[in-house]
Amino acid sequence: MTPHHFAAANDPSTHDLALDITGMTDTIRCAHRALAARPPQTQEMLLVAHLLRGHLALLLAEVLPRLNTMDRGTTRWDQHKADYDAARHTLHTTPADDRPGAAALRLRELAHACEQLLALHTAPPHKPGPAPR
Repeated sequence: MTPHHFAAANDPSTHDLALDITGMTDTIRCAHRALAARPPQTQEMLLVAHLLRGHLALLLAEVLPRLNTMDRGTTRWDQHKADYDAARHTLHTTPADDRPGAAALRLRELAHACEQLLALHTAPPHKPGPAPR
């Protein structure tokens, strides 16, 4: 994890810039490595979780306009709306404590939320099919 990733994820002035998809993907990979480490490194998990929170805040702002252009009530919209709501909940939930088990669970939740929103952000725009007859 580089200081650049940390600063960019937490600097509000970067919110108008294009998302650093590569940096976000690298952070998610760091999360998976930290989760696989034995013994668990709580401080590393907390640092990566902090970075993911910054990425998640940026992603939430970026995907909302895209979500709002989808046809409400469709299966695709329902799934993406559920992912968005879950990510928002994850971002705004305070972790219970800093023990390794709690830190690992938090890191897993943040990584999953980032993965879901990155998938929505990078997916090709939905083109509605022909109207039903």
